Amino acid sequence: MRRFVLGILMSFIAVLFFVSASVAQENIIIDPGFEQSPHAPWTDWKDWGSGKRDFDNTEKVRSGNQSYKVVITDSASRWNSDMALQEDITHIQAGDKFEAGAYILVPKNSPLSKEVEVYLEVIFRDGKGKNEENEVGKFQSRKYVSGKPQDQWVKLSISEVVPGGTKECKLQLVVLPLPYLADEQKEKESYSGTVYFDDVSLINKSKVLR
Repeated sequence: MRRFVLGILMSFIAVLFFVSASVAQENIIIDPGFEQSPHAPWTDWKDWGSGKRDFDNTEKVRSGNQSYKVVITDSASRWNSDMALQEDITHIQAGDKFEAGAYILVPKNSPLSKEVEVYLEVIFRDGKGKNEENEVGKFQSRKYVSGKPQDQWVKLSISEVVPGGTKECKLQLVVLPLPYLADEQKEKESYSGTVYFDDVSLINKSKVLR
């Protein structure tokens, strides 16, 4: 009887293990926590600004030992301040369901000015070029702007389906001033603040590990 019960228990454990393995899903971002050195998987998408970047930041960290820090400095126009970081993605194709996420933190002692927004973006292209006309789809998370919670990690997320025609994918962390003000209002523009990024993820929900 004991052997029979043990056999049933072992079978139950095996079933649980199989189910867990079947639904386990992998983060396909190569350096999600900015722990690698050098940080080769991440590259500049745009770097027109006078802001400062620090891959090896240890001031504010959600997990691991490091995060990515961006300090926005004042600029005369949005085109001198636009900054983004990207990682090229593989193992994802048209029709796949995906979830993207990134945690950000804005400190109280260096809040974002109202002209600056931060968001997560995933861009899909047809593989024929890098211009906007080669995009087959672009998805953005909700945007973090001034007045949101400070000194706490906030998750930006996207949950969508990869569009048809996709050959290439990029995940981008974007720090972007709002559009130009009218010429007579430009003196009112002020770009400043600090934002930390950590624990970036892109999960292909259509792919399971077995």
